[in-house]
Amino acid sequence: MSKEDDEGLKSIKIEQPKLYGYFDKDDNVYKIYQPSQKKYKFIKVKAHLQGFDQLQYNEPYLVICSSLKDAMCLKSFGYNVEVIAPDSENTVIKPYIVENLKSKYKKVITLFDNDAAGVNAIVKYRQMFNIEGCRLTLSKDISDAVSDYGFDKVHHELKELLIKTLRS
Repeated sequence: MSKEDDEGLKSIKIEQPKLYGYFDKDDNVYKIYQPSQKKYKFIKVKAHLQGFDQLQYNEPYLVICSSLKDAMCLKSFGYNVEVIAPDSENTVIKPYIVENLKSKYKKVITLFDNDAAGVNAIVKYRQMFNIEGCRLTLSKDISDAVSDYGFDKVHHELKELLIKTLRS
């Protein structure tokens, strides 16, 4: 695989099994995932805001969460929210995109992981964009919480957390 970045053209040889691609709406790969690898587990091919292509702007609220798996998990609860996820909590969405999204929703909030990176991201989005944030404390992230505690318990706690954050 070859990819161009600020330093020029890079080539990476991929020979291991279990290779997955993340594709945008135009079927262009934006990320490669190799779950059994330590080095090059995730390979970012190009910048992409996960879930952005699927936004319908037909719900009152937008939640920015930690990952695609958390976005999918959050959507499975059936809340009246739309969801996007940057590549990671350390990736801040471009300000012009955030401001545009804030103009299209009644409220935009963050829901990040229950770890240091998540807490730092909540603070960063609050400082940069005046967006309130929260984190589910049952497990590291939403999908882990569902696995650890089940759908019903997470649904109950997450619903209360979202309501509280949306009212703040």
